[in-house]
Amino acid sequence: MNRNSEKLFRLAIETSSNRDVVPQEQSSPTDIKWLKSALQDITGPDKLQVEHLKACIAVLQKANTDTTCADCDEQAILEEVADLCENIDLACDLHKIGGFPVILEYLNHTNVKLRYAATEVLVAVSQNNVYCQNALVDLSVLSKLLKLIQLNEKITENAQLSQKYLHGVSCIVRQNKKAFDSFKECNGFECLSTALQLPIYKIQLRCIFLLKNLASEHHEVLKYVHEQNFLPSFLNILSTSDKPDLLEFVLELLSFSCKQYQPFLEDCKSAKNILAKCTNDILLNKCLCNDNTELVNGCEEIRTLIGCTSLSQMES
Repeated sequence: MNRNSEKLFRLAIETSSNRDVVPQEQSSPTDIKWLKSALQDITGPDKLQVEHLKACIAVLQKANTDTTCADCDEQAILEEVADLCENIDLACDLHKIGGFPVILEYLNHTNVKLRYAATEVLVAVSQNNVYCQNALVDLSVLSKLLKLIQLNEKITENAQLSQKYLHGVSCIVRQNKKAFDSFKECNGFECLSTALQLPIYKIQLRCIFLLKNLASEHHEVLKYVHEQNFLPSFLNILSTSDKPDLLEFVLELLSFSCKQYQPFLEDCKSAKNILAKCTNDILLNKCLCNDNTELVNGCEEIRTLIGCTSLSQMES
């Protein structure tokens, strides 16, 4: 066994046994760095992190069931779990070690900060991760999050929490047919319709973002947008919001819906006067439209679709 192999072997023993091994010779910092790198190459970078995840879950489980356990920072641990689970493999490992039910218990916690931190974990594990999305659907997480949004009695005071619940729903539902079907069964569109009526920018932005993405993935979404009468909420945003990104999203969704679903185009034509005034006010608002070609183009497109005068015709 050569010198480096022997050192690697001893480091492996030390790591696996959690005890110090008396060194036969002093290792240089360079050697130690190389040995640790080599050990990671063999064991995989996630192995020690999975053990750390297990320890975090064990602490959270004890803290959430044992009221006498008051010496651990649950919020910090939840935040650490969320950070670790930005790695897709570790997110899947969290489920495999039984961590999801422990995290979900915190959605019922009386501490708002802990509910928020637990939802951050759900966001982390479900982003672009079909395995975890399906696992969360099987655990009825969508139903839970949608009910939390609807039952939040102090939604204006806890807007940040409600926005995070919506973020969680969005990450689970997008690009997953199974999750989308569950979303429909849980009356998700009704929940979005209610949330969209709240005059809270980030909640409105999250709702429109989700609707826009779902509409591009599933044509039937346009039917729900039409039948559940989302148009008044869209018009209200166009007439009251001063947020360019929110206005752009609404205009994009309106144009897409008009092009792809004839009944919705007819709805917009019926509201032609209101839409004309909203878009006209936006186009004349230099603070909103200055150097914002996307917003200007969005207004122009919806005006063309419903048969209104274009900006160039207005100026002439």
